[in-house]
Amino acid sequence: MATTAFVSSGLEFVPNNYTAPLNTANAPEAFHMIQKFLAQSAIGRALVEPAKLSGLQIKAFWETGVYDDGGETGSPSIIFEFEETEYVITAGTIRDALGFPEYPSYTIGMGDEDLMRMMREIGYSGPLTKIGQLKRPFLRKEWSFFFDCITRTFGKKCTNWDAIPTDSLQIGYSLLYDNHFDFARLVLTNLGEKMTENRGVVYFSRFCQLLVSYCVDGENVFEADVSCFKLHKRVFTDLVNKDIKKGIVGDLLLPASVQQFVDAQVNP
Repeated sequence: MATTAFVSSGLEFVPNNYTAPLNTANAPEAFHMIQKFLAQSAIGRALVEPAKLSGLQIKAFWETGVYDDGGETGSPSIIFEFEETEYVITAGTIRDALGFPEYPSYTIGMGDEDLMRMMREIGYSGPLTKIGQLKRPFLRKEWSFFFDCITRTFGKKCTNWDAIPTDSLQIGYSLLYDNHFDFARLVLTNLGEKMTENRGVVYFSRFCQLLVSYCVDGENVFEADVSCFKLHKRVFTDLVNKDIKKGIVGDLLLPASVQQFVDAQVNP
């Protein structure tokens, strides 16, 4: 289990794209509902897979990948080479490899008012004046965990975990309100921009592995010095303690979709 940056195959792997701790056996009961909701959501596979990484395969993908943003009207893509064969990755490829659902159409994103409404409905206690300034400490531990998992999996930055990036808000809104946000296009854009920015520093190592494994036939060879970044189980203790220090945290508020999920768990 990696917790800090490490070097393998001549590349630096930076800590982002964490594996979310969705195993209820390792968490206090208060978090089980959110864990189960995330595990069965549209991003469930992307939050936890794969369990192992191949540094050599990721190296080939990262160093040979050519990103095309598609321009104003085209479709973005990445073309990479592995063992003298070229592979093309599109948003459709990412949906298949990462288990994202396929829809007839997708939304680019919701407006600030919709995102603020979501935060009010889940009990955000801080000021809702600017979307880019929302922070997890103003949420109950359950919703703080929800956005922590999303941010550490999909976020490009690997510092300041208390902030909730706009992309994380968009993903959260999509899960809570059944809005068809294009997860695949976001992943493709983030991968393409990061690999173009620096060929020597790998971001989104789990997603890289899922894509290579999906595209390339044959057996994966995993190296012992390459491992996924994972959230330590102490995250639960930290969140519980923060709520205790707050004193009054309010009731756990659930949007309709989550309440329906809970009801279905109780009365299958």
